[in-house]
Amino acid sequence: MIRCVMHFLILMPLLVACTHNYHGYQVANFPQRAEIALLGQDDIDKIYEGLRSKKKSTTSELGMLINKRRNFNFDDSVLYAAYQYMDLSDARSKDSFEKIIYIIRRDHLPPYIARNIGQHIMQPELRIQAIRLLVYLKDPVVSEWIVKMTEHFMSYDLARLYASSQDIFLAELGRHWLKKRDYPALKNPLRMVVRELSDSDIETFSKTIIGEKQAGRSPTIAPHELDHFIYNAAICVTDSICWKHRNGRMIFDALKALDNQVVIDAMSRQIYYYRCRVGILALSKQLEIPGAEERFVSILQDFGDMGMANDFLNSGSKILSKAARDWAAKHGYSIQYRPVHF
Repeated sequence: MIRCVMHFLILMPLLVACTHNYHGYQVANFPQRAEIALLGQDDIDKIYEGLRSKKKSTTSELGMLINKRRNFNFDDSVLYAAYQYMDLSDARSKDSFEKIIYIIRRDHLPPYIARNIGQHIMQPELRIQAIRLLVYLKDPVVSEWIVKMTEHFMSYDLARLYASSQDIFLAELGRHWLKKRDYPALKNPLRMVVRELSDSDIETFSKTIIGEKQAGRSPTIAPHELDHFIYNAAICVTDSICWKHRNGRMIFDALKALDNQVVIDAMSRQIYYYRCRVGILALSKQLEIPGAEERFVSILQDFGDMGMANDFLNSGSKILSKAARDWAAKHGYSIQYRPVHF
Protein backbone atom coordinates (compact mmCIF):
# COMPACT_ATOMS: atom_id res chain seq x y z
CA MET A 1 0.00 0.00 0.00
CA ILE A 2 2.79 2.44 0.95
CA ARG A 3 4.64 1.60 -2.26
CA CYS A 4 1.52 2.39 -4.32
CA VAL A 5 1.12 5.76 -2.62
CA MET A 6 4.78 6.61 -3.26
CA HIS A 7 4.46 5.72 -6.95
CA PHE A 8 1.37 7.93 -7.20
CA LEU A 9 3.20 10.90 -5.66
CA ILE A 10 6.17 10.44 -7.98
CA LEU A 11 4.00 10.24 -11.08
CA MET A 12 1.69 13.08 -10.09
CA PRO A 13 3.69 15.82 -11.93
CA LEU A 14 3.48 13.80 -15.13
CA LEU A 15 -0.26 13.34 -14.73
CA VAL A 16 -0.61 17.11 -14.29
CA ALA A 17 1.45 17.66 -17.43
CA CYS A 18 -0.99 15.50 -19.37
CA THR A 19 -4.07 17.34 -18.16
CA HIS A 20 -2.88 20.99 -18.24
CA ASN A 21 -1.01 22.77 -21.00
CA TYR A 22 0.67 25.54 -19.05
CA HIS A 23 1.77 26.76 -15.66
CA GLY A 24 2.17 30.38 -14.56
CA TYR A 25 4.82 31.83 -12.29
CA GLN A 26 6.30 35.23 -11.60
CA VAL A 27 9.76 35.76 -13.10
CA ALA A 28 12.17 37.67 -10.86
CA ASN A 29 12.26 41.42 -11.53
CA PHE A 30 9.62 40.98 -14.23
CA PRO A 31 6.21 42.64 -13.97
CA GLN A 32 4.22 40.09 -15.97
CA ARG A 33 3.45 36.44 -15.35
CA ALA A 34 5.30 34.09 -17.66
CA GLU A 35 3.48 30.97 -18.77
CA ILE A 36 5.36 27.71 -19.08
CA ALA A 37 4.27 24.95 -21.39
CA LEU A 38 4.50 21.67 -19.48
CA LEU A 39 6.45 19.46 -21.86
CA GLY A 40 5.56 15.78 -22.01
CA GLN A 41 8.10 13.09 -22.82
CA ASP A 42 6.96 12.96 -26.46
CA ASP A 43 7.54 16.72 -26.71
CA ILE A 44 11.05 16.33 -25.32
CA ASP A 45 11.76 13.55 -27.82
CA LYS A 46 10.70 15.82 -30.70
CA ILE A 47 12.92 18.70 -29.55
CA TYR A 48 15.83 16.33 -28.99
CA GLU A 49 15.50 14.73 -32.42
CA GLY A 50 15.22 18.18 -34.00
CA LEU A 51 18.56 19.17 -32.51
CA ARG A 52 20.20 15.84 -33.33
CA SER A 53 19.16 16.17 -36.96
CA LYS A 54 20.94 19.57 -37.04
CA LYS A 55 17.98 21.55 -38.34
CA LYS A 56 18.60 25.28 -38.84
CA SER A 57 15.99 26.11 -36.19
CA THR A 58 17.61 24.48 -33.19
CA THR A 59 14.50 24.86 -31.07
CA SER A 60 12.56 22.76 -33.62
CA GLU A 61 9.04 23.44 -34.86
CA LEU A 62 7.63 22.59 -31.44
CA GLY A 63 9.87 25.12 -29.74
CA MET A 64 8.83 27.87 -32.14
CA LEU A 65 5.19 26.94 -31.58
CA ILE A 66 5.59 27.23 -27.80
CA ASN A 67 7.12 30.69 -28.13
CA LYS A 68 4.30 32.02 -30.32
CA ARG A 69 1.26 30.79 -28.41
CA ARG A 70 -0.03 32.29 -25.16
CA ASN A 71 3.33 34.00 -24.48
CA PHE A 72 4.89 30.66 -23.54
CA ASN A 73 8.63 30.88 -23.09
CA PHE A 74 10.47 27.94 -24.63
CA ASP A 75 13.62 28.23 -22.49
CA ASP A 76 11.65 28.44 -19.23
CA SER A 77 9.55 25.48 -20.35
CA VAL A 78 12.65 23.33 -20.95
CA LEU A 79 14.08 24.22 -17.53
CA TYR A 80 10.78 23.49 -15.82
CA ALA A 81 10.69 20.10 -17.58
CA ALA A 82 14.14 19.39 -16.13
CA TYR A 83 12.81 20.07 -12.64
CA GLN A 84 9.89 17.70 -13.31
CA TYR A 85 12.07 14.76 -14.38
CA MET A 86 15.14 15.39 -12.22
CA ASP A 87 14.09 13.12 -9.34
CA LEU A 88 12.08 10.45 -11.17
CA SER A 89 13.77 7.07 -11.14
CA ASP A 90 12.07 5.11 -13.95
CA ALA A 91 14.09 4.51 -17.11
CA ARG A 92 11.84 6.60 -19.38
CA SER A 93 12.05 9.64 -17.11
CA LYS A 94 15.82 9.30 -16.75
CA ASP A 95 16.09 9.18 -20.53
CA SER A 96 13.95 12.33 -20.82
CA PHE A 97 16.09 14.15 -18.26
CA GLU A 98 19.31 13.27 -20.10
CA LYS A 99 17.75 14.57 -23.31
CA ILE A 100 16.78 17.81 -21.58
CA ILE A 101 20.39 18.29 -20.42
CA TYR A 102 21.49 17.79 -24.02
CA ILE A 103 18.90 20.32 -25.24
CA ILE A 104 20.05 22.94 -22.73
CA ARG A 105 23.73 22.50 -23.57
CA ARG A 106 23.23 22.25 -27.32
CA ASP A 107 20.77 25.08 -27.81
CA HIS A 108 22.56 28.05 -26.16
CA LEU A 109 25.91 29.52 -25.19
CA PRO A 110 26.84 29.49 -21.46
CA PRO A 111 25.94 33.18 -20.80
CA TYR A 112 22.43 32.61 -22.15
CA ILE A 113 21.99 29.41 -20.12
CA ALA A 114 23.17 31.29 -17.03
CA ARG A 115 20.73 34.11 -17.70
CA ASN A 116 17.78 31.71 -17.79
CA ILE A 117 18.80 29.67 -14.75
CA GLY A 118 19.79 32.84 -12.90
CA GLN A 119 16.28 34.21 -13.27
CA HIS A 120 14.93 31.01 -11.71
CA ILE A 121 17.44 31.20 -8.85
CA MET A 122 16.13 34.68 -8.04
CA GLN A 123 12.63 33.21 -7.77
CA PRO A 124 12.10 31.49 -4.37
CA GLU A 125 9.77 28.74 -5.56
CA LEU A 126 12.18 27.63 -8.32
CA ARG A 127 15.46 28.36 -6.54
CA ILE A 128 16.28 24.93 -5.10
CA GLN A 129 15.59 23.09 -8.37
CA ALA A 130 17.59 25.62 -10.40
CA ILE A 131 20.63 25.31 -8.12
CA ARG A 132 20.47 21.51 -8.28
CA LEU A 133 20.21 21.61 -12.08
CA LEU A 134 23.58 23.40 -12.23
CA VAL A 135 25.20 20.35 -10.64
CA TYR A 136 23.82 18.12 -13.41
CA LEU A 137 24.97 20.54 -16.14
CA LYS A 138 28.58 20.33 -14.92
CA ASP A 139 29.53 23.50 -16.80
CA PRO A 140 31.95 25.72 -14.84
CA VAL A 141 31.46 28.61 -17.27
CA VAL A 142 27.70 28.65 -16.60
CA SER A 143 28.33 28.49 -12.85
CA GLU A 144 30.78 31.40 -13.00
CA TRP A 145 28.25 33.49 -14.88
CA ILE A 146 25.60 32.63 -12.28
CA VAL A 147 27.95 33.87 -9.55
CA LYS A 148 28.48 37.13 -11.45
CA MET A 149 24.74 37.59 -11.87
CA THR A 150 23.75 36.92 -8.29
CA GLU A 151 26.66 38.01 -6.08
CA HIS A 152 25.23 41.50 -5.59
CA PHE A 153 21.76 40.17 -4.74
CA MET A 154 22.66 37.74 -1.97
CA SER A 155 20.43 37.10 1.02
CA TYR A 156 20.88 34.79 3.98
CA ASP A 157 18.55 32.15 2.51
CA LEU A 158 20.24 32.21 -0.90
CA ALA A 159 23.73 32.15 0.62
CA ARG A 160 22.78 29.16 2.79
CA LEU A 161 21.58 27.23 -0.27
CA TYR A 162 24.70 28.17 -2.20
CA ALA A 163 26.97 27.10 0.67
CA SER A 164 25.40 23.63 0.77
CA SER A 165 25.42 23.21 -3.02
CA GLN A 166 27.60 20.60 -4.71
CA ASP A 167 28.56 23.26 -7.27
CA ILE A 168 31.98 24.51 -6.13
CA PHE A 169 31.50 28.04 -7.49
CA LEU A 170 28.17 28.60 -5.77
CA ALA A 171 29.43 26.97 -2.58
CA GLU A 172 32.43 29.31 -2.44
CA LEU A 173 30.26 32.40 -2.87
CA GLY A 174 27.74 31.19 -0.29
CA ARG A 175 30.36 30.41 2.34
CA HIS A 176 32.12 33.73 1.73
CA TRP A 177 28.90 35.72 2.11
CA LEU A 178 27.87 33.88 5.28
CA LYS A 179 31.29 34.57 6.77
CA LYS A 180 31.82 38.23 5.78
CA ARG A 181 28.71 39.54 4.02
CA ASP A 182 30.84 42.11 2.26
CA TYR A 183 29.54 42.06 -1.29
CA PRO A 184 28.44 45.63 -2.03
CA ALA A 185 25.00 46.45 -3.33
CA LEU A 186 24.82 47.73 -6.90
CA LYS A 187 24.99 51.50 -7.03
CA ASN A 188 22.13 51.67 -9.50
CA PRO A 189 20.76 55.20 -9.90
CA LEU A 190 17.92 53.95 -12.09
CA ARG A 191 15.23 51.36 -11.65
CA MET A 192 13.74 50.31 -14.94
CA VAL A 193 11.19 47.75 -16.03
CA VAL A 194 11.79 45.92 -19.29
CA ARG A 195 9.99 43.02 -20.88
CA GLU A 196 10.81 40.36 -23.42
CA LEU A 197 9.27 40.81 -26.85
CA SER A 198 8.05 38.11 -29.21
CA ASP A 199 9.67 37.69 -32.63
CA SER A 200 6.62 39.29 -34.24
CA ASP A 201 6.87 42.31 -31.91
CA ILE A 202 10.56 42.74 -32.78
CA GLU A 203 9.78 42.49 -36.50
CA THR A 204 6.96 45.07 -36.30
CA PHE A 205 9.09 47.42 -34.23
CA SER A 206 12.07 47.13 -36.58
CA LYS A 207 10.05 47.58 -39.77
CA THR A 208 8.37 50.71 -38.37
CA ILE A 209 11.72 52.37 -37.62
CA ILE A 210 13.33 51.32 -40.90
CA GLY A 211 10.21 52.41 -42.85
CA GLU A 212 10.32 55.90 -41.37
CA LYS A 213 13.99 56.23 -42.22
CA GLN A 214 13.45 55.09 -45.81
CA ALA A 215 10.59 57.58 -46.15
CA GLY A 216 12.98 60.40 -45.32
CA ARG A 217 11.62 61.00 -41.83
CA SER A 218 13.62 60.96 -38.60
CA PRO A 219 12.44 57.90 -36.64
CA THR A 220 11.13 58.73 -33.18
CA ILE A 221 10.39 56.33 -30.34
CA ALA A 222 9.34 56.68 -26.72
CA PRO A 223 12.24 56.00 -24.30
CA HIS A 224 10.44 53.17 -22.47
CA GLU A 225 9.65 51.44 -25.78
CA LEU A 226 13.29 51.74 -26.82
CA ASP A 227 14.29 50.26 -23.45
CA HIS A 228 12.26 47.14 -24.26
CA PHE A 229 13.83 46.91 -27.73
CA ILE A 230 17.41 47.42 -26.51
CA TYR A 231 16.91 44.80 -23.79
CA ASN A 232 15.75 42.25 -26.36
CA ALA A 233 18.57 43.22 -28.72
CA ALA A 234 21.04 42.51 -25.88
CA ILE A 235 19.48 39.08 -25.35
CA CYS A 236 19.55 38.32 -29.08
CA VAL A 237 23.17 39.30 -29.69
CA THR A 238 24.40 36.77 -27.10
CA ASP A 239 22.47 33.98 -28.87
CA SER A 240 24.14 33.11 -32.19
CA ILE A 241 20.97 31.54 -33.60
CA CYS A 242 18.88 34.62 -32.87
CA TRP A 243 21.50 37.10 -34.08
CA LYS A 244 22.65 35.28 -37.23
CA HIS A 245 19.49 33.50 -38.37
CA ARG A 246 16.42 35.16 -36.84
CA ASN A 247 16.29 38.77 -35.69
CA GLY A 248 19.85 40.09 -35.80
CA ARG A 249 19.74 41.83 -39.17
CA MET A 250 16.41 43.55 -38.43
CA ILE A 251 17.58 44.73 -35.02
CA PHE A 252 20.89 45.99 -36.41
CA ASP A 253 19.24 47.94 -39.26
CA ALA A 254 16.62 49.44 -36.94
CA LEU A 255 19.15 50.65 -34.37
CA LYS A 256 21.42 52.06 -37.08
CA ALA A 257 18.42 54.00 -38.43
CA LEU A 258 17.99 55.80 -35.10
CA ASP A 259 19.99 58.81 -33.96
CA ASN A 260 23.32 57.67 -32.49
CA GLN A 261 22.88 59.65 -29.29
CA VAL A 262 19.43 58.18 -28.68
CA VAL A 263 20.85 54.66 -28.94
CA ILE A 264 23.82 55.49 -26.70
CA ASP A 265 21.46 56.92 -24.06
CA ALA A 266 19.29 53.79 -24.20
CA MET A 267 22.25 51.40 -23.91
CA SER A 268 23.71 53.49 -21.07
CA ARG A 269 20.48 53.18 -19.08
CA GLN A 270 20.94 49.40 -19.10
CA ILE A 271 24.67 49.23 -18.39
CA TYR A 272 23.65 49.27 -14.72
CA TYR A 273 21.33 46.31 -15.27
CA TYR A 274 23.24 43.13 -14.43
CA ARG A 275 20.88 40.83 -16.34
CA CYS A 276 21.84 42.19 -19.76
CA ARG A 277 25.07 44.17 -19.34
CA VAL A 278 27.17 41.61 -21.22
CA GLY A 279 24.66 41.71 -24.06
CA ILE A 280 24.69 45.52 -24.11
CA LEU A 281 28.48 45.54 -24.44
CA ALA A 282 28.32 42.94 -27.23
CA LEU A 283 25.59 44.96 -28.97
CA SER A 284 27.70 48.11 -28.75
CA LYS A 285 30.59 46.25 -30.35
CA GLN A 286 28.35 45.21 -33.25
CA LEU A 287 26.89 48.69 -33.79
CA GLU A 288 30.26 50.53 -33.54
CA ILE A 289 28.61 53.84 -32.60
CA PRO A 290 31.19 56.59 -31.99
CA GLY A 291 31.23 57.81 -28.39
CA ALA A 292 29.40 54.81 -26.89
CA GLU A 293 32.43 53.27 -25.18
CA GLU A 294 33.52 56.61 -23.76
CA ARG A 295 30.06 57.01 -22.25
CA PHE A 296 30.29 53.55 -20.68
CA VAL A 297 33.68 54.39 -19.19
CA SER A 298 32.22 57.45 -17.48
CA ILE A 299 29.47 55.25 -15.98
CA LEU A 300 32.07 52.80 -14.67
CA GLN A 301 34.04 55.64 -13.09
CA ASP A 302 30.97 57.15 -11.41
CA PHE A 303 28.84 54.11 -10.54
CA GLY A 304 31.09 51.09 -11.10
CA ASP A 305 31.40 47.91 -9.07
CA MET A 306 33.46 44.74 -9.40
CA GLY A 307 30.86 43.00 -11.56
CA MET A 308 30.73 45.88 -14.03
CA ALA A 309 34.53 46.06 -14.16
CA ASN A 310 34.77 42.32 -14.90
CA ASP A 311 32.26 42.65 -17.72
CA PHE A 312 34.15 45.61 -19.19
CA LEU A 313 37.46 43.74 -18.96
CA ASN A 314 36.05 40.76 -20.86
CA SER A 315 34.09 42.77 -23.42
CA GLY A 316 36.71 42.53 -26.18
CA SER A 317 37.07 46.33 -26.29
CA LYS A 318 40.53 47.81 -25.66
CA ILE A 319 38.99 51.03 -24.34
CA LEU A 320 36.69 49.27 -21.88
CA SER A 321 39.35 46.76 -20.82
CA LYS A 322 41.79 49.53 -19.96
CA ALA A 323 39.09 51.42 -18.07
CA ALA A 324 38.29 48.27 -16.09
CA ARG A 325 41.93 47.69 -15.13
CA ASP A 326 42.32 51.32 -14.12
CA TRP A 327 39.14 51.17 -12.01
CA ALA A 328 40.23 47.92 -10.32
CA ALA A 329 43.69 49.30 -9.51
CA LYS A 330 42.17 52.47 -8.06
CA HIS A 331 39.74 50.57 -5.82
CA GLY A 332 42.04 47.69 -4.85
CA TYR A 333 40.11 44.93 -6.65
CA SER A 334 41.39 41.94 -8.58
CA ILE A 335 39.51 41.21 -11.81
CA GLN A 336 40.05 38.31 -14.21
CA TYR A 337 40.26 38.14 -17.98
CA ARG A 338 37.83 35.51 -19.27
CA PRO A 339 36.76 36.49 -22.78
CA VAL A 340 33.45 35.21 -24.13
CA HIS A 341 32.93 35.16 -27.89
CA PHE A 342 29.44 35.48 -29.36
